Amino acid sequence: MWKKETHSEKSERTVLDSAASDTRLPNMKPETAPPKPQSSPSKKTQTILSEDSTVIGEIKGNSDVNISGKFEGNVSIPNNTATIELSGTAQATISANRVVIHGTVKGNLFGSDTVHVLSTGVVEGDIKSANVILEKACTFNGSIQMLTDNPVSSPTNKPAPKETKPETSPGAGASSKPFMTQPSQKAG
Repeated sequence: MWKKETHSEKSERTVLDSAASDTRLPNMKPETAPPKPQSSPSKKTQTILSEDSTVIGEIKGNSDVNISGKFEGNVSIPNNTATIELSGTAQATISANRVVIHGTVKGNLFGSDTVHVLSTGVVEGDIKSANVILEKACTFNGSIQMLTDNPVSSPTNKPAPKETKPETSPGAGASSKPFMTQPSQKAG
């Protein structure tokens, strides 16, 4: 049934097995590590001003800015988001694609897309943006100018609204509600 191997047969089989498992060619170069992936242009970066920091100056660039400390100056990041965190205070003009206020700002805000003042936010200054969100309980003291790219809806191209007199129900006296309207009836 089973044949017992001799010592020389075992050695010969071991040599053949190791030769079969070694598949490298004699002049083959060792594999190199794959190249490191390059940073993606869509990867977002952030500039963070921490809670215990105070900075006076100007921030410009192409990264989101988060201010948790105190900042005085100008922020200009036209393609990114500027956020004043709950602990953050800024005496600044802020110009960004999106401006988000959790903390306190004294200065003007310009958001090419949105300015959002959350319920904890305090803004003392003017806002110019295509979209403005003032949450209930926020504090805002200033003016708002809504921006638009559509010339049809621009305030200078809008026709003046027609002055209308309030309708009253037939036979009603002067004590009737002035802005209550009745459905129109077609003569037939």
